Amino acid sequence: MKLPSETLVNKEISDLLKKEFVVWGWDMTTQVNRILLEELMAEADMRRIHSQIPSRLQGHFSVERTTETLLDCLEQNKKIKETNQAASAAFEAERKERAALSEEQRIAYVQFCPG
Repeated sequence: MKLPSETLVNKEISDLLKKEFVVWGWDMTTQVNRILLEELMAEADMRRIHSQIPSRLQGHFSVERTTETLLDCLEQNKKIKETNQAASAAFEAERKERAALSEEQRIAYVQFCPG
């Protein structure tokens, strides 16, 4: 089976990939390609992603099975991404709140304890 020519032409899969994922067209099993991806991500000021790159599917699957499996994996990864983004946003909001409180305390200290 030829994954790109038979599975990735599926409109649902290609739409989801375009909208939600960074698609890397090289073999991630080689160290050279993995390093290149990380360098490009760093240049784009993106965090390290090697721990989030899912394992590839191995074996022979029918086009229908591969499409279904790929859609399931993409949806699962989309949910994980959304969960991580929500956690990051909550952490950042808490960090900003702590920084604002710290600044407020600093200003109050300077006003009441000059010198």
